[in-house]
Amino acid sequence: MGCFDQDGYLYLLDRNKDMIIVNGANVYCSEVEAALSKHPLIVEIAVIGTPLPVEGEEVTAVVVLAPGSKLTIGQLQAFVQDRIAPHKIPTRMEIVESLARTSVGKIDKAAIRRPFWAGRTRMIN
Repeated sequence: MGCFDQDGYLYLLDRNKDMIIVNGANVYCSEVEAALSKHPLIVEIAVIGTPLPVEGEEVTAVVVLAPGSKLTIGQLQAFVQDRIAPHKIPTRMEIVESLARTSVGKIDKAAIRRPFWAGRTRMIN
């Protein structure tokens, strides 16, 4: 999604699909979520793209764990290494108490992404 400025230049602001571009390759969040959701310690999962410091995005898993459980990014990566392509494996994990939801109870990806993109004028990097 984007907009034109008064001089006719197009500025990209966000993506229409739930997809992350990693080094030019498309990563569909639903595919990564399906693989990660099979982990026995994960209760709920949302996969989003978060900005890298200079350019590009990384695959970030925002997870709700079973009560009393602990999970590291290394353990998560090892779990999915044979299930998805290497460029789709999350490089960042955030553990949360619960995932934001819409008024009808669906996971609210826009609300989950918002803190990671705070202070930026667009939601792609």
